[in-house]
Amino acid sequence: MPAASGTPQLTVRARAHQGTATVVISGELDIFTAPGLEGLLRGVLARRPERLVLDLAGVRFMDCCSARVLAAASRALPGTGRAVIRRVSWPAARLLRLAGLWPDFTFEGSSGRRRPPLPRCSRENRAGRIASQAVR
Repeated sequence: MPAASGTPQLTVRARAHQGTATVVISGELDIFTAPGLEGLLRGVLARRPERLVLDLAGVRFMDCCSARVLAAASRALPGTGRAVIRRVSWPAARLLRLAGLWPDFTFEGSSGRRRPPLPRCSRENRAGRIASQAVR
């Protein structure tokens, strides 16, 4: 999915093998790229894969619109299946957590853990403490 000049760049690669569809996403997922991602995921799901694996390691930015697209794709799997996130970048993990979508996915990390630890939002916590100290 090439980006036009002046728009965020997004690269999506999809492949299917033995009932598993793997989608590797890198770049920026936002309101401009979400419709294209949604169309691609609909095409992938139209082939009725038993399993959907998302690789989000290369995602530099993700907004709520894009997170909802990924969650909808996860919920569209047959049965009670959920999409598997094999690798996840910090920005993607943080947004999925803050949007309450973390439980909509199964996680498989390269470290062998089933679910990576929730990303901590320490920057915001520090900023909140600094602001509250300044008010006193």
